[in-house]
Amino acid sequence: MDLKEEHKNLTSVDIESQKDLWDERGKGYYGEYLVFCKLYKQLAGTCKILMNLQIPVAGNLNKTTEIDLLLIHETGLYVFEIKHYKGTIYGKVDDEKWTQYFRTTKNKTFGNPIIQNEYHISNLKNLVENVPIYSVVVFSNDDCKLKIKDKDETKMIYNINNMDDILQSKLINNEHILSMDDINQIFEKLTNFSSMKEKVFYENTEKEFYTWLEPIIKDLENAKNNFELEIKKKKKIKRNFILINIVTIIILIISTITIIEGIKINYNNNLFQFKQNFLHIDEINNEYITQLNELFLIEEKNLRQIASNIVSFTATIKTNNDIYGMMLTENSKYLVFTKSGQVYEYNVFGEHLKYNKYSNMLGNGINNRGKLAEIQFYGINVDDINYIKLTKINLFKLISIKTIIKSDLELELYKNY
Repeated sequence: MDLKEEHKNLTSVDIESQKDLWDERGKGYYGEYLVFCKLYKQLAGTCKILMNLQIPVAGNLNKTTEIDLLLIHETGLYVFEIKHYKGTIYGKVDDEKWTQYFRTTKNKTFGNPIIQNEYHISNLKNLVENVPIYSVVVFSNDDCKLKIKDKDETKMIYNINNMDDILQSKLINNEHILSMDDINQIFEKLTNFSSMKEKVFYENTEKEFYTWLEPIIKDLENAKNNFELEIKKKKKIKRNFILINIVTIIILIISTITIIEGIKINYNNNLFQFKQNFLHIDEINNEYITQLNELFLIEEKNLRQIASNIVSFTATIKTNNDIYGMMLTENSKYLVFTKSGQVYEYNVFGEHLKYNKYSNMLGNGINNRGKLAEIQFYGINVDDINYIKLTKINLFKLISIKTIIKSDLELELYKNY
């Protein structure tokens, strides 16, 4: 099960790209992704999940309000408001503003997420009637502590680390009122307000995928009906001539259907290519490779703290196939992602290590394995490192090492989650 793909299908968001950008919206997407993973893997009972719903606001047709995550469960609907905040959060359940406290930087205030979620629920009730709806507020960052006063059992406010047991207990103990058919009906209805629907641009306008095709089909159907009317009017025409016309019409219809299928296939391919532009480069299903890590193994990883804020890293890359080889380039870099949300970039080659094309090739019959030169990551501690990857790698076939068949690939070296 690939949870990133499941999440992407619901939201159209590539979480890896958002981690690379790591702006405020990207952090929000990542927090929603973490909660989604928890629910998807550990949730009890019959349910379905929708994300990033744009619910219309009552009395204003041009305005919507966004629900981060909706759990459609056999015990009712659970509306999640998700905040990926750090620091210590202070406030009362009825306060208009809460405070985000930091030891080393200025405090921040933000709107009470309970009140915000109640607004979402009030508008959701216009779409789904006679079903219990519960509010759930989750802070998805490990570095977040909650100091919320006047909280009772009806106010579900969790840190992601303690969400599981408390929420599971409520889901088990609440009365089961929705059947699988009920859940499916609600899911289908609310899907219209999610990012799940595939859309395309036709004549510079975003439309539902088959909207632009409907007039073409209707014209063809009208043409077919006109042909049949003409045939009825020509009853006095000789039998052979009628048969010829019938055969001609059948050929036209078959040709028309073939053309329509060709149009559909062409636009499906365009839509697929459009989606691929937002995929992480080493996850695209192309004719050469699905993931570089399937062709090469990472062994003998050595990650250690050698001084305050200095980490040493090295690893050995070993070939795992007889067809492809890889080479580092002068622009190859290490990207280091930390648990605190920082991304650090380090050059593989430079003054400390000169680049040589042939000594940095790896493949069966060339170099079966190669050890990365030890590199030192400055300004970082080993406990904070979450993920390390190597970028700007070229792929070639061993029968022709001078021909690069894919460039700018990436190789996962280390992960700690």
